[in-house]
Amino acid sequence: MKPGLGYAIGGYLAGIVGGGLATSAWSAVQGSNRLSLGLLAAGLAGIWTGYLATIALATRRSLSHPGDKPPPRGAPKSAPTSARPGFRIALPNDAVLGIAAGAAASIVLVPVVYTALRAVGLIDADDVHRLAGPAEKLADAVGRGGPKFAVLVLLVGVGAPIVEECFYRGLVQPAATQTFGARAGVAITAAFFALAHLEPLQFPGLFAFGLVVGTLAYRTGRLGPGIVAHMVFNGLTLARLAHLGG
Repeated sequence: MKPGLGYAIGGYLAGIVGGGLATSAWSAVQGSNRLSLGLLAAGLAGIWTGYLATIALATRRSLSHPGDKPPPRGAPKSAPTSARPGFRIALPNDAVLGIAAGAAASIVLVPVVYTALRAVGLIDADDVHRLAGPAEKLADAVGRGGPKFAVLVLLVGVGAPIVEECFYRGLVQPAATQTFGARAGVAITAAFFALAHLEPLQFPGLFAFGLVVGTLAYRTGRLGPGIVAHMVFNGLTLARLAHLGG
């Protein structure tokens, strides 16, 4: 197995284990596993620790062994490699591109995906109505306004896009594209990204969005557009939840 792919798989597993341990510890301390802002924050802290620790290890290896992992043939010269995650934002271009991509994915792409799935009989009307269920349960537990909702916005609307794009598109995707080629690498990364959310019904929409941000990262060679797009995508979901509670 190539070192970059090993880091990617190891980081993915570390995130799963870290999130599980953190939520279990929180539930034990609180004496309840009821969904709450604290439980969410603990889970994210565990997941992000696994992701960021892996990125740090991969970056350290890259600095110790410069030039031993060249970018894939045909990739943009500035594209991050599997051992050297990139974090580059070119303003204002990345902001404009990211806002457009995130809004289009949320407002157009994801609804089209589920409309198509319903048209071919893979899901039904009840499934469509259940799509917002996990987010609505979280909003109900936290509240749809006030300080707790503001913390939720920071976690889901800001923190998650930054950490997830650095890990999935900055580390996993370059390793996958080096091993399997550009198209397969972007698709595999999108699948890992969607699976990590542990919501089977949301998988098609998250996979489609993962293809969007993955393509942005590969074509531009920067994480900036994808981070902005991810913030917009998550932010629109939070805005809908706040509006429904208003």
